[in-house]
Amino acid sequence: MQLLYVWTKSDSLVIKGEGMHFHSEYRFEYLPEQGELYVKRNPFFIENFFSEITDFDQVTAIVGRNGTGKTSLLRFMISLLANGNEGFAAKILEEPILCVFRLFGHDELIVVHNPDLKLVGGNYEENHISVFEPDYFRRSYIVKDSEAFFNNLSVVLYSNIFDHSAIKNGNRLIDMTTNTLLSKSIHNDPQAHETLAHKYDDIRRQIDFFLEQGNSSFWTIPFEVPKEMYFRFSRLLQRLEENLRLDIINFGSGINEEQSSFEGYLYKAYNKMEKYDIYNGVQKDISVEGIKSFTMVFLLLLYEVYRESPHTCTEKINRFIDEYELDPENDIGYEIFSNFVGLLTERLPREDDNRRFLEKAEVLEIVYDELIELIMDNVIFMEDGAIRAQLVSNESPASTVLSILRKGNQKVSIDFDLDWPDLSSGEKSLLTMYARLYESFSLNIEQEHILLMIDEGELYMHPQWQRRFIKELIDFSTEYCCVQQQKTLDIVLTTNSPFLISDLPHANIVFLQATENGATVVGGLEDHRQSFAANIHTLLSDAFFLPDGLLGEFAKQKINRLVHELYQDDIADIREKESRIRKQIEIIGEPVIRNKLISVLEDRLRIQNQSFQQLVNRISDLEAEVRSLKGKQ
Repeated sequence: MQLLYVWTKSDSLVIKGEGMHFHSEYRFEYLPEQGELYVKRNPFFIENFFSEITDFDQVTAIVGRNGTGKTSLLRFMISLLANGNEGFAAKILEEPILCVFRLFGHDELIVVHNPDLKLVGGNYEENHISVFEPDYFRRSYIVKDSEAFFNNLSVVLYSNIFDHSAIKNGNRLIDMTTNTLLSKSIHNDPQAHETLAHKYDDIRRQIDFFLEQGNSSFWTIPFEVPKEMYFRFSRLLQRLEENLRLDIINFGSGINEEQSSFEGYLYKAYNKMEKYDIYNGVQKDISVEGIKSFTMVFLLLLYEVYRESPHTCTEKINRFIDEYELDPENDIGYEIFSNFVGLLTERLPREDDNRRFLEKAEVLEIVYDELIELIMDNVIFMEDGAIRAQLVSNESPASTVLSILRKGNQKVSIDFDLDWPDLSSGEKSLLTMYARLYESFSLNIEQEHILLMIDEGELYMHPQWQRRFIKELIDFSTEYCCVQQQKTLDIVLTTNSPFLISDLPHANIVFLQATENGATVVGGLEDHRQSFAANIHTLLSDAFFLPDGLLGEFAKQKINRLVHELYQDDIADIREKESRIRKQIEIIGEPVIRNKLISVLEDRLRIQNQSFQQLVNRISDLEAEVRSLKGKQ
């Protein structure tokens, strides 16, 4: 089922009693008081406008300022379309809704409406639009038929906004919003820190996508793919060193004599690691400094686990260190951590009070050993508190590192910052969207038809990337949804950006405008301007986007004050402030405003100069009269 038009007075929407189009081929109008539905063809409709692939049909944008209900409209559509035939019927029967659909694979149009809404007239019948009762979709054979109507439609939702909003529900919804993915990451990995778990999942998606995108023969990613990536531990090192290393140093220097044997061991290990000669066994082409910082990360992580352990546990650890006289002096530098943890986990009894410490210590040892082996084999590299790993196909080192760190994160919080070299923030935002949508399209979706919803996907993007957003989205979705997965596709997106609007015909845009009582659907731009291929400056200057003009509010305030000074102040005051006034006028970027203000300033000063010259002339005349009178005496 392909949604063409919906009219609703749903309580969940800011918009009340409005009709909205989601396909550009027809224009509908429903008159609820008369119970009439009218339809006409759009004379400017162009078939296959967005893609030569016939399975890709429509792109519709919902446009409006904040507060006009764009996101609420997406939620409404999810509740209407993403729950199969039975869910659709329940929604129609609950709320005052009238919808017009096209049957997939047919030209047949149908209208479905709440029984409380009248439908007794108009021209829909002569245009061969059939009426289906909501209960029709609740018939048992329709509910069970996986290929019938809404059972054959899947909705994919993407948003990179994190605002703690409620999770959307739909049994045929693939929710790729940050809010939902964060919640799922915690559900799948309840022991992990919530943002860390989400970070691991998102990075895994990005790596998978980067490794896969090179296999496409029809689509090319619009920026250079990094050859490697960095897992940076600098923030973790800083936090651990600031909060924990001070205790160790204080113990060793005698400032705090009450510290434990555990701190004493770490103090000796810290001092030993400051020496270079302890790494004689390390190959020359391996960074000694990198191994030192890497080992220090894990020693400090172990110390953090120790600090979190109950007193009865730490007492046993300290007694064990004293009893066996453990000393890191006999270890090779990169073996200090593994040897120390190995002794603790092998010989300490696994009793309730120290079981948690030993489990976490074991996980840290496993992660350390696996990563240090990769470093020693020159598979990955430790540089300046970061692991550098190549991003190549066939057992990518970057994927291996992520998998190892994720395994450790199930027990211990191993925080890091991912750095994609040379990617801008806009490219990273595109990458996030590509990776999540790629995963969605690769889920072996049973339904043949996909409705992709994107909530302000251009956020965080530079205007240059906003300008390219629609094209890149169409090209990407055509390749990975229509070509590779053989699905039909429509896209509905919300936006505030005129850069996106200039890529869409007027009939493909739902314009929402704020009112005193909520919001309303308006006909479009001023003076019936067309949006497609419109100049961005023209779109920005339209009152729909910027009703108060193009100037920033602070600049507008400054210019208004200048105008007040030039027209209201005394000429003497203007001359006194002339230097400042001129400077303010000269930095104005708009030439029309700048030239006008300069003209006003010069006019005011010229008036003063003329008055001054007249006074000088009058004085000269009086002086001449005085001299004349004196000569006659």
